[in-house]
Amino acid sequence: MRAPRVGAPASEPTNLGETFRRVARLSTVWSGSWQFFIGSLIGVIAWAALGPMMGYTDTWQLLINTPTTILSYLLGILILLEANRQSRESKIVHDELLRAIREARTELIAVDEMTDEELDAAQAELRAEAPAPPRR
Repeated sequence: MRAPRVGAPASEPTNLGETFRRVARLSTVWSGSWQFFIGSLIGVIAWAALGPMMGYTDTWQLLINTPTTILSYLLGILILLEANRQSRESKIVHDELLRAIREARTELIAVDEMTDEELDAAQAELRAEAPAPPRR
């Protein structure tokens, strides 16, 4: 199976998983924006202002605790899903670069399947072969 052309328009989602992935991506981008931060800050200030009117009751505390707990849980999952996706994307680009460069060791394409000991050995070997950094 060939990868789509770079710069080719994205196709419409064809299944529930792809639709969810797109929603997760938009949610993580939006929740990391300055607009989301300002909206959250306004919400916290409004909640704090309600404290004296509600007598700082348990209900007042639940007004902030419940949504923040639920949002934190859901955003944590969405961020993890997006991070996994970005990791896979980077791995694919990395593998393509290794494949395209003649001198590269293509056994590193399977780096994600190596044991920790194999990773340590590969890292030590690459560091030994790398030129020394310039001294300042």
